[in-house]
Amino acid sequence: MSSSRFLLRDRDSKFSAAFDEVFQSEGVEVIHLPYRSPVANSFVKRWVGTARRECLQRLLIFGRRHLQQVLTEFLDYYHQARPHQGLEQRVPCPPTDPIVTPGSQVNRRDRLGSLLHDCLIEVTQLDVTGHPTTRRSGRYRCSRRQ
Repeated sequence: MSSSRFLLRDRDSKFSAAFDEVFQSEGVEVIHLPYRSPVANSFVKRWVGTARRECLQRLLIFGRRHLQQVLTEFLDYYHQARPHQGLEQRVPCPPTDPIVTPGSQVNRRDRLGSLLHDCLIEVTQLDVTGHPTTRRSGRYRCSRRQ
């Protein structure tokens, strides 16, 4: 939690003062959302729902450290490989050079024990000396789940 600076939360009665103290003891500022403003928390609720449906409901989490590893991997997948409807099926952080040539090779990378899949396209190019070099061009969608 050391990288987190803020916690946005609604004013639900299930969150007690002790709940806030846990985060404040870690140096996280707790910010209460305005009363009766469901739109203020909608983006967070959407992301949490996506993380639950696509990841957390399909895994057995063994502790805090395991949860952090799973969420870190899912967050990387979410931003760099998962297509988003609001972005016309593109990814939020696209590869720097998504040019695919006829000699490209597509490799599938399994994540979180084959729960999520990521396709990487390797492109062979010539370096400055004229020797072929293989590098990863970017991530493209293949099936997310089996």
